[in-house]
Amino acid sequence: MSIIFIFCSLFALKSNAQKNATWSIQYSEADSSVIIKTKIARGWHIYSQHIDPLAGPVPTSFLFVLIGDVQRVGGVLEPEPIVHFDEAFGAELMYFENEVEFKQKIILTSQASLSVEANYMMCNDTMCLPPTSEKLTIELIP
Repeated sequence: MSIIFIFCSLFALKSNAQKNATWSIQYSEADSSVIIKTKIARGWHIYSQHIDPLAGPVPTSFLFVLIGDVQRVGGVLEPEPIVHFDEAFGAELMYFENEVEFKQKIILTSQASLSVEANYMMCNDTMCLPPTSEKLTIELIP
């Protein structure tokens, strides 16, 4: 009985993370980049890619699958994060609230597709949800 309760609790927490963050993806021909946008529910935040994973929270990360004639150029860029010393984790952390856009420069010479899995962790002032992921796919046309 307790295993079923634990499984249902984890499923409910994962569902909460999905309600607290909405992810989208688009291609910008203007600067040849893929934009991964996250809208974050009020009171919640997700972490920068550049926090120390030993500090406690899981940094945001991206796993790309490229199909066709498309190449990544450099790493995923992110805007300037909020920097705050977190008493609970005992570390200075970098995170984003409200909305954030991550950008991945690409070289695209013919039609292709790109899938990305965004792995992230959400926290508010009193709790953190287990790390989760969001899968996004986009068709790219030069």
